[in-house]
Amino acid sequence: MVKLTNDQIKFIIKTFLDAAHNVKFQEHWMTPDTWAKLIDHFYKPPLDRRFNGEDLVYAVGRTKWLVDAIETTNYVDETLRLFRNNHRWKNSPVIWGFYACSKDGMPKGRTGSNWHLDIYNANELLEGKITKSKTLKFSFSTKELEDKEEVHTRKKMKPQNQEKGMPGLNETTATPLVDLQIPSNTMVSSSAVHLNVSSISYWHSSEAKKLFHPKGNELSALDAVNNQIELLLRASSSPNGYFGVMDCGGRTTEEIIEEISDHQRWMVQQKISILTLALTVAKKKMEELKNWDACCEEALREGALIGLQSTKNSRTIRNWYQDFRKERKIKVNLLPGKHNLPPFLQQNQDLTIALKEFGREHLHELSVELFLVHIHDVILPKLVKDTTNADPTDERYKSDLVALLGRYGLSSVSLSTACRWMKCLGFKFQVRKKCYYVDGHEKPATVEYRKQFIQRYLTYERLAHRWIQVTKEESIEYEKKG
Repeated sequence: MVKLTNDQIKFIIKTFLDAAHNVKFQEHWMTPDTWAKLIDHFYKPPLDRRFNGEDLVYAVGRTKWLVDAIETTNYVDETLRLFRNNHRWKNSPVIWGFYACSKDGMPKGRTGSNWHLDIYNANELLEGKITKSKTLKFSFSTKELEDKEEVHTRKKMKPQNQEKGMPGLNETTATPLVDLQIPSNTMVSSSAVHLNVSSISYWHSSEAKKLFHPKGNELSALDAVNNQIELLLRASSSPNGYFGVMDCGGRTTEEIIEEISDHQRWMVQQKISILTLALTVAKKKMEELKNWDACCEEALREGALIGLQSTKNSRTIRNWYQDFRKERKIKVNLLPGKHNLPPFLQQNQDLTIALKEFGREHLHELSVELFLVHIHDVILPKLVKDTTNADPTDERYKSDLVALLGRYGLSSVSLSTACRWMKCLGFKFQVRKKCYYVDGHEKPATVEYRKQFIQRYLTYERLAHRWIQVTKEESIEYEKKG
């Protein structure tokens, strides 16, 4: 394949995006060859401007802003989303596919590695006859592209009479055409003003998008940062707001409240506060610093001033954010067992011991239902009696019970709650195995055999080596005697 010039690359990208904006060519996976044939069939470009699928793949690969858009948000502009994929058949070269759709669309059909089974050959479109009146028009003219290319590819030379500090061309005046992002529905004017590379925001760069992971309709990394800060602030705005950003493996809020330990609860709140600080610093200074670790370091210093002491290493904050940014959840591993009891059992150790004793005493008939009855008939009445001095027969017993359970994040103790408590206390359902041990040491036959064995052993002992301990002098004397 012949290497394409900037002018050729620019023309291919513009025509391809024009075709991708056409709803007639959207909602299908199509190979680059098919896209090239459709452009040739419907737009009829000049003969010297025609290209094939290989040229299209090369041009896309050389257009950095388009590759960045496809690999991050897939948003090419406000009205178009573009997807790219590749697949290698056995003993065959790689095939590429492009999928164009509206700003709210997603690829239809098979997902994952089977996308190639939905490739559309566009025969129905290519078989139609296109007359001169039906030929589609580009949103630009070839003359305008040539003028623009001339402006941006001319070698930048400082005029001889140019004095230092006087206005004129500088090293940032011109921008290569390959890196220009021009929406396909915008006409290119030959009098276009030179673009300055420094005017391209850091937040639209591929580096920023990979770091801060924009999602959905977030067109830049800055949108992602703003939304993440807002999410974390909501999590800090109410006593139980942090449950909204926790990922505990599909557990419900009620289960999380019962199983999360005090330390885990504290760590989640610390992570929320520190990540909020780090993202706020990044929003203010990342465009200048372009160093995420430096932002985390500053967040550490600011956090230390207000008592955030869960970590003293910026690397830890970066790891926290790496886990958070994709799903925007803080992962918490709840470890069931005696070392991670629900708040009710953690803060009432005497009742916990009483429940364990009850379970061991009734092990042969223990069930979740029996355990629940014991909680309601014995454990809860004892708790209310010790706290408010109310008996089950008193009118205020129910209201006092609800108030006490509310302290531990409970509204009631249900069958599922009792089942979780039993697991936390070490009780589990399993098949009963009958095991027994027989002591046959004193059987008559065993005793008789033991007597005979002792006699045989004493006989064998006379035939075996016997080791005795002697002094060094005795050893030397024995050696001389031979």
